[in-house]
Amino acid sequence: MKIIKQIIILILVLIISSCSSDEENSTTEERQTPLEQATINSYSKNYGYSGENIVINGTNFTTNINEVKVLFDDIEAEINSINNTEINIKLPVVSNSIPVFKVEIDNRIISNNVKNNYDRNIGVLASSLNNWHIIEHNGIANSSNPLGVVYKSQTLSKNEFYFSTNDCCGAGVYRTIDGGLTWSNWGRSDFNGSFYVTPNDEGWTQTTFGVNKVPIGGSISINFDVHNSTSTIGLYIDDDLTNGFLISYQKVVYKTTDGVNFDEVYNNNPTSSEDPNGVSSQVRVFSELDKNHIWAGGYTTVNQNLNVPLVLFLDNGTWTEVSIPNLEYSARVMQIQFIDENKGYLYVKNSRNDTPVLNYIYKSIDGGNSWNRIYNSNDLTITSFAFKNENLGWFCSENKIYKTIDAGINWTIDYTHNSDIKNISYNDDTVWAITENEILKYYTK
Repeated sequence: MKIIKQIIILILVLIISSCSSDEENSTTEERQTPLEQATINSYSKNYGYSGENIVINGTNFTTNINEVKVLFDDIEAEINSINNTEINIKLPVVSNSIPVFKVEIDNRIISNNVKNNYDRNIGVLASSLNNWHIIEHNGIANSSNPLGVVYKSQTLSKNEFYFSTNDCCGAGVYRTIDGGLTWSNWGRSDFNGSFYVTPNDEGWTQTTFGVNKVPIGGSISINFDVHNSTSTIGLYIDDDLTNGFLISYQKVVYKTTDGVNFDEVYNNNPTSSEDPNGVSSQVRVFSELDKNHIWAGGYTTVNQNLNVPLVLFLDNGTWTEVSIPNLEYSARVMQIQFIDENKGYLYVKNSRNDTPVLNYIYKSIDGGNSWNRIYNSNDLTITSFAFKNENLGWFCSENKIYKTIDAGINWTIDYTHNSDIKNISYNDDTVWAITENEILKYYTK
């Protein structure tokens, strides 16, 4: 009996020892199996809008979609398809416009060899319609260094936007070509902030010493090689930099047909140095559609107590002036915008501190020849306005954006921000608004 028990114990010991050895051998084999190397070499696009598809290109991925995760700030993206060299994904909705991008594949060590402006990440812009979306300036200003005055803005598309602001040597013109994710200094201008950009990303800026040409891609150098005018408030040049106009605040207009030589084609500044109380005029704001449709707004000083708003514009090849009559107090045109060759809007504000606040919006349907008041407010100071069409428009006042859907007759609060809004503009179904440290975007289609 004793012998039988010993035999049984011996058998059990052998079985346990064998199992333990098998487990150790298996674990050792697993540890000795190296993880495979995979690489990410490029993206089909370095940024996009949520819902868009982007392809991640590389080597040695996998063909099993269940082995892959693509993360944006830990938010998992939908994978459309996958093979050993491509992962096709749909960009997710994220709160950070440049989220941390990461690809995880079972049994793979992944190296990312991409070089871009986002530190190998993929930029993601919001895409939902009829909502205000926030993007940080990323390089222009922040909470400790807020943005100052915005003089002018120009919208080329939902991705391309330019504006001029305070800078060390006058005003700097900043631009984005990736929807607001990153910004660069496109050119320099003086304290009027005047500039004009063509669709080719080149154009003109007004500097302290004259009008400067900016090449494609932008340049902060100043060469003064366009014109020696030092008081230009309005600049326009066509796409091939040949036909253009310069308008000075003294109401002097220069024209070029070759982008080099200029002729004075209009001069109606009645200012007299011998009579300080005499009539004088100035234009300070500008709006353009093309070389045949250009407008400028300002005021005429009739006497020491009265400024009358005026509009100077190109009407069938002839420069024409009209005044905005029947105002109770001195006022000037602060902004003008035409949405086509006939329909336009302007904002008139009082120009004297000792008079009640006037905030009027006027509309023209005949190219600027006549104007009708469509809105007035003694409570709101309008910083900037933008219209998409005859019915739909926006204006900003302090930290709020107001919206109209009935051609400017009634306005309601559409958005409230945590800091003042400096400027608002529209083009290509996109509204851009600039705050002290962020960009707001609103898509209408």
